[in-house]
Amino acid sequence: MGNDKMKKILIAGGAGFIGSRLANKLIFLGYKVIILDNLSTGKKENVTGAAKFYLADIRDEKSVEKIFKKERPEIVINQAAKVYWSEKEKNQLLDISVSLMGTINLLNSCVKHGAKKFIFASTISVYGRRPDKKRVKETEIIACDNIPLAIFSYASAKNAAEQYIYYFNKKFKLDYAILRYGHVYGPGQTGQRDVISIFMENFLKNKPLLVAGGGGQFRDYVYIEDVVEATISAVKKKNNGIFNIGGGQAVTVNNLINIFSKIFKKNIKIKNIKSVERPDGRLMDISKAKRELKWSPRFSMEAGLRKIVLDYFNKKQSKIK
Repeated sequence: MGNDKMKKILIAGGAGFIGSRLANKLIFLGYKVIILDNLSTGKKENVTGAAKFYLADIRDEKSVEKIFKKERPEIVINQAAKVYWSEKEKNQLLDISVSLMGTINLLNSCVKHGAKKFIFASTISVYGRRPDKKRVKETEIIACDNIPLAIFSYASAKNAAEQYIYYFNKKFKLDYAILRYGHVYGPGQTGQRDVISIFMENFLKNKPLLVAGGGGQFRDYVYIEDVVEATISAVKKKNNGIFNIGGGQAVTVNNLINIFSKIFKKNIKIKNIKSVERPDGRLMDISKAKRELKWSPRFSMEAGLRKIVLDYFNKKQSKIK
């Protein structure tokens, strides 16, 4: 395949939160980057001029085919997805069309036009709800009564896409890496009303925090720069397989409150409210990624949150100027 750093890489969803940062780092490392994005959630201003950009949708088979025929990328990274921030927005057919059908379009073009490797951004949500703080391995994806995968339409579509990637590897010898990301966070994340953005806003405005269920709910958070590094490791390594990419720690709501209190050097009033939902916790075993991809998360939760706060004040200061 020649000089590794001269490889041509196509990133579907390359104008998004993760994809754009990944594109910039790959360009810095000397790769040729093509971005395919429909800009439904991504932003054109996220795309550096050093990348070749195509305004297209991975669900459009003819457009994908045309781009692959012209560019002939050696590696394809699928970061394209539709994520819902509200229960009211959920759309099962959209999940299937984007995560599954769009992925199959990319896979078919990979085989037809000689791409050597396919890297897929999957999700921690494929593990269903697992509130026991057990570290789940890549082999432990089980949809059953007590670990109900089927309650997540988005995760079910991602899981189906994973199966097709495995199929294309076995039938067409297309190398692959499936990266199951934890809850990715970092500066510049837009459109998401998650607990981090809400808590930060409340600390800035001295507003009380509403905490459900005592604040013991947890997630496996992973900082954006760590996610980019993990994905680049998958580009460089020849290992086929599925890899958990998480922070490796169960971070509770109470942990977040304590960290923000430390950063802002103040305490905020907390209002405890009842929760009728089951804890939505998942924690991943990342030992396989450490062993095979030679990757480990570098950013602690506090370091990541400090970067978010610093980015906020830097942007605020630049607007004043």
